[in-house]
Amino acid sequence: MVAFAIYLPLLLASIAHVNSLRGSVTDDMEPKFVTYDMWVKYCKRIVPELKQTYDAASSDVEKAGNPAKISMIKRSLSKFFVSVNSVEAKCTELDALVKDDDLSDGTPETILKLDKAARPFGRQMLAAVVQSHQDYVTYKVIYETEKVERDYLAAIKFVEKQVIAMIPCSSFYCIKRLVLLLPALITLCSFLL
Repeated sequence: MVAFAIYLPLLLASIAHVNSLRGSVTDDMEPKFVTYDMWVKYCKRIVPELKQTYDAASSDVEKAGNPAKISMIKRSLSKFFVSVNSVEAKCTELDALVKDDDLSDGTPETILKLDKAARPFGRQMLAAVVQSHQDYVTYKVIYETEKVERDYLAAIKFVEKQVIAMIPCSSFYCIKRLVLLLPALITLCSFLL
């Protein structure tokens, strides 16, 4: 019973802390409904970033020291270039929606129709962004492997840093929750025994 009296405040404090963590995670979240303006804003941010990444990658290819392997690196870079152009094309299609006569008068009903019409284009654009990221990772692995001589260690380091190390945010939350609920588990076990 003494253990219960000792751990009860710890239990309540840990539950309160976990709930405050949950609240801080969800407080900063934006609404789930993505409007046309949000899609356009995302396009205006992501396309220049992808182009800048492509420009940096193409300048790196020119610095590669192994001329026999440059063609392989350039092929993988060209796939990334095609993906970047695909993202840009999807964003252009998204921009063209507002020029449609049925969706351009600005009334609340047409704004809602515009938002609904933007969804498929937004999904296609997100798929193109994911594909461009995949093509960039493929290019970067080939580049790190073949830029001077076969250097698989550099490619492994890149993969570990960029691909494997992507840990979901929720795993930390789950671990912290388990640690904070440990006094409650001890109290429960001592109470049952």
